[in-house]
Amino acid sequence: MRLRREVVRSPKSVKSSLAAQAVLRRVENERDDALASMHSMTVERDTLHERLKVHKHLLLTKFYTSSFDYFFI
Repeated sequence: MRLRREVVRSPKSVKSSLAAQAVLRRVENERDDALASMHSMTVERDTLHERLKVHKHLLLTKFYTSSFDYFFI
């Protein structure tokens, strides 16, 4: 946003100012898209991490349960 204010405050010409504003708008849109993608990836990573924890817990529970049953047969 600071760049946008500097461009708007001191334009060399109307045409260059409009071009600079268009470039800034495009860069800001790309930044916003990248932030949204990063957020989605973070959510997906956290979901996969939780699923992995659940699967590990289930495997360990199954292993210890079956091992425990083996000793009492």
